[in-house]
Amino acid sequence: MALVLLPVGWTAVLDGGVPSGWQGGLLAALVVLHGCTGTARRWPVSSYAVGAAAMLVLVAGPDLGGPTAVAAGSEYAPVLLPSSLCFFVLLYCVSARSARPWPTAALAVGLVGCLLTVVRLWGFAGAALEGWSWWLMLATATVGGTVAAWALGRFRATRAEWVAQLAERGAADERRRIAREMHDVVAHSLAVVVSHAEAGRLVAAQSPDRAHLPSVPPSIALTVYRVVQEALTNVARHARPGTVARVSVDREREGLHVLVLDDGGAPPVGTTAGRGLTGMRERVEAVGGTLEAGPVAGGWRVSARMPA
Repeated sequence: MALVLLPVGWTAVLDGGVPSGWQGGLLAALVVLHGCTGTARRWPVSSYAVGAAAMLVLVAGPDLGGPTAVAAGSEYAPVLLPSSLCFFVLLYCVSARSARPWPTAALAVGLVGCLLTVVRLWGFAGAALEGWSWWLMLATATVGGTVAAWALGRFRATRAEWVAQLAERGAADERRRIAREMHDVVAHSLAVVVSHAEAGRLVAAQSPDRAHLPSVPPSIALTVYRVVQEALTNVARHARPGTVARVSVDREREGLHVLVLDDGGAPPVGTTAGRGLTGMRERVEAVGGTLEAGPVAGGWRVSARMPA
């Protein structure tokens, strides 16, 4: 648009019969206004400010004569040149690509420009419309175009922000899921895995009825396994040597109660809940249960209740 409209405005100013000083100023304003459309994506606020100053020159400039004035029916203000459409592009860019409060400030500047334009063109005699109809058409075109360009820009900015938030939320959820799975699957030491397997083998041989959980859904059973696995791993990592840990899985009226209790003493003062405890809590809550973990007399207690 800038390349197509600039020659039209350039020719109209050269043939407009205005004083040489104003002619140079109007030509410079046209070049600046069209040039700002090429920089508005990268520097929206600066481009808009410079473009608004160029528009002010077009509003203040003397009426143009020449062939285009003959076609219009009378001399006309330079702000009626097609190049003025570039201002809407600049307003759209600053509204879509700049942070607050610049979009609001740009709209305010644009509305002030609309007022100045209406005042400047109040007595234009070349329009086919007269009186209040000309005033209504002029005010609607200037204000409507300004508000529309600004609103389209804000819509684009809001939509881009919304899409970015959705993407970030999805990425964060995926990172948490991967971190939890990696911790559950990889972070446990081989020694702890072997001890779990040996304990399971002994239980299955001596008490087959305790080696599985009958009428329990796979998701609940997996959660019970992960809770016990994580709790015993924490005992192996943090408790003092010689610690004894006891694990019980009881069926209650409300569901299953998993209890892991050790006598290894509480963690040192200042120890914060790590990813393992957070992962346990998230897993239990995901199946509709609750988890409590904390120090007890002489040891540490992990208690999880889940529906079954």
